[in-house]
Amino acid sequence: MSQTVAQRREDLEQTLNQMISRLSGAVETHEIQEARKLALEMRDVVTTPVRVALGGEFSAGKSTLTKMLLGHHFVKMQASASSMPTACFKYSSTPYFRVFTGNDMRPIAHPDDMTEQEMRDAECLEVGLDVPFLKHFEIFDTPGTSDPTRDVDQLLKIAENVDLVIWCTNATQAWRESERRMWAELPDDVKSRSLLAVTHVDLPNVKASLDRLMARLNREAGSLFDKIIPMDLLSAVKARDADSVVVDKEAWMKSGGAICIGALEAIAEKNESEAVAIVETIVATKIEPVVAKLSAAKPKLSLVSGQEVYPEIKFQQFWSQQMDSVLKSNAVNPTSSSQEFLDLIEVSTVFAQRLTTAETKMNVIIDRLAEAREYITEWMRKGNNATGAEDPSAVIQQIDWEFRRMEMLS
Repeated sequence: MSQTVAQRREDLEQTLNQMISRLSGAVETHEIQEARKLALEMRDVVTTPVRVALGGEFSAGKSTLTKMLLGHHFVKMQASASSMPTACFKYSSTPYFRVFTGNDMRPIAHPDDMTEQEMRDAECLEVGLDVPFLKHFEIFDTPGTSDPTRDVDQLLKIAENVDLVIWCTNATQAWRESERRMWAELPDDVKSRSLLAVTHVDLPNVKASLDRLMARLNREAGSLFDKIIPMDLLSAVKARDADSVVVDKEAWMKSGGAICIGALEAIAEKNESEAVAIVETIVATKIEPVVAKLSAAKPKLSLVSGQEVYPEIKFQQFWSQQMDSVLKSNAVNPTSSSQEFLDLIEVSTVFAQRLTTAETKMNVIIDRLAEAREYITEWMRKGNNATGAEDPSAVIQQIDWEFRRMEMLS
């Protein structure tokens, strides 16, 4: 991926984080609320990986392709192919499994612990893996098409929410009429970015007629895909080590693995370049002007208690008043108090930013407030399901302990 695009994306994410922090610490107005909402949406745009769905009929090689993409982190599951729901692979520094059924989500130890009926009832199995590839790509491995056990084909169900599809077709009977009919139902913009992976080309009877096969596929399906790639998936898997480092360059090139990854990266770079350009324009025209006003404005500061003060009191006095007010108004409950904790962080950040003395220590305080805001916001976003994570009350109690023991700051 181009260093220029990657750097622009990284810089834009950092800029948006800073703007969100400034807007979150400002006294609430409709304009600030809208700017913060837009900034959060734009951050999602530049940080969301390219979403790739793997499709194809049974025994087309989707699982082996997933193994090639994920390397040794590929998750082997005992369930039969016909009972598996769509498996979504996402990046996570801490591996996890989650099952989605209707509006219900529940964490599980491993998919092998589920019964076959539970697998059939599930709509999606989400797998979090510490794989660098997944920082740029989310992989949706769908069940084989024309599955009689499911009333809605899984690929069609998620097609509106992915960026491209890698369709696997078995070279022994490639691009059958059933595949053509299925492909015709997908959105045109998704199809134009997608890849056709011709699998099992290593079989002797396929090798002998591969040129004729590729000529036919280019004639019949060339206009329906961004690229058609013959792939020897088993050789591609073996050509890289446990960390996905290529150890056999010749085999990697001949297998089609290099072409497949290169095509994915080219599509991702194009998508990201377009997204970054759009977000940069929105930031400059709609968010930055609102943030710029914050530096010029110096209104009175409203406390949680409803009083008004000017920033002549010391930070610890201000913090203690706000913290005590929150504790009195609501027993410490991580679910019901989370928004109050965010309000506490926001008004305290505004106060801290307006103090002019003890700059170094005040920066430490502002940074700690920003960390707490980010943590609580993420905790709320995950629906209080952050496994093993501290709840917001513990985070607030920790920084309360730190702030009250600092040297008094004015």
